[in-house]
Amino acid sequence: MSKVGRPSKLNEIVIQMLEKAYSLGMSPKLACHHASVSQSSYNTWMQRGEQDRYDDEETIYADLNRRVKKARSNHALANLALIQKAAKEEKQWTAAAWLLERVHKEYQKQPEQIVEVNVDNRQLSVVQLMKELQNSDQEIKELIARPVIDLDEE
Repeated sequence: MSKVGRPSKLNEIVIQMLEKAYSLGMSPKLACHHASVSQSSYNTWMQRGEQDRYDDEETIYADLNRRVKKARSNHALANLALIQKAAKEEKQWTAAAWLLERVHKEYQKQPEQIVEVNVDNRQLSVVQLMKELQNSDQEIKELIARPVIDLDEE
C-alpha cells in the first residue's frame, strides 16, 4: 500500500536549521520561521519522533526529536553555567536569585500586594475609624512578616 499525500519537507538541512535555532535559544515559533516550516508540521514531526524513539525506530523524525531536545538542553546548560559563574565569581547575587526563583518555585518573588483603605468619615465615628486603621495596620504587619531570604549569607 502506497502512502498518499505530499512528501514531507523534513530533511537534514531543515533539521540542522532547527538545531542551530534552538542552540541559540530561539522559541519554537522563531525556529520554525527560521527553517521555513509551519509550526503544525514541526509539532507533528516532533510527536512522530517521540513515538518512533519510544518504539526504538531509527527514523528522520526520531533524529529530529533527539537533536532538537539536545540543542535545547545544551542552550539551557550553557546559560545556567553563565548564571552560576556570575553568581559565584562576579558576586552577582541577582543571578543566583534569578536562578533560585526559576528552579525552586517556592522562592519566587511574590507580587506586591496593595492594601487600600477607603473610609467614608461621614458614616463612621472616631472609634470606628480607629478600628479600621488598626485592622489595616495588622494587614500590613502580616505582609511585612513574610520570610526573607538572605542570598548574601554564607
